[in-house]
Amino acid sequence: MLWRDVGIFDRFSVHTLHSFNRGDIVALKSPDDAKYELVKRIVGVEGDVVRTRAPYPQPEVRVPQGHIWVEGDAFHTRDSNMFGPVPLGLVDSKLAFIIWPYWRFGSPTVLSSPRTYSSVFSRRV
Repeated sequence: MLWRDVGIFDRFSVHTLHSFNRGDIVALKSPDDAKYELVKRIVGVEGDVVRTRAPYPQPEVRVPQGHIWVEGDAFHTRDSNMFGPVPLGLVDSKLAFIIWPYWRFGSPTVLSSPRTYSSVFSRRV
């Protein structure tokens, strides 16, 4: 999802199905300040080993059970490289559909980000 995109977010799949996959775009409460909501891409799911970026203090981290690793599509964003793995309980919804701009109308699965998955070097078994 790009800046100024407008989308429809799905709470059902998050709160009922508990369905999370690498590449999903989610809305979540900020781990730093719960009054803010962030929109980030899931890069790692529980059990993945993620190669981190500065300012995260360790070069790699295994995503613990009940957590995800999220990153913004832009390089300088507040994401897991600042606050670490995110508890699944902070995830509010998942992007289901992009409605604006009209030329990108449709499912977010057709979108790709060159950074997605690049940080994961060991996947859960």
